[in-house]
Amino acid sequence: MQDQDEYEKKYTSLVNRFNTVEARLKEVKTIIVDKQARRDEVEYFIETLEKQEMLVEFDKNVWISMVDYLTIYNDGKIEFTFLDGSKSEAKR
Repeated sequence: MQDQDEYEKKYTSLVNRFNTVEARLKEVKTIIVDKQARRDEVEYFIETLEKQEMLVEFDKNVWISMVDYLTIYNDGKIEFTFLDGSKSEAKR
């Protein structure tokens, strides 16, 4: 037969373990939802591109739809950050 102190220690340990696992589960679910949303965005982007005619000249709208933001440095370097996280740089 367990005494009350031993029972409470084991119970507290199990509750703490449960809470830790539950918090991790929540984190993983959030990561999964984010990745699914990102996948949906990429699939939509690919579908949209496949419907487009072949580009033979610069298209401002396509460029804008791909670039997330620009970083301009003091030395004149311009860094383009695209929506997929990739980067490219141009120098003056």
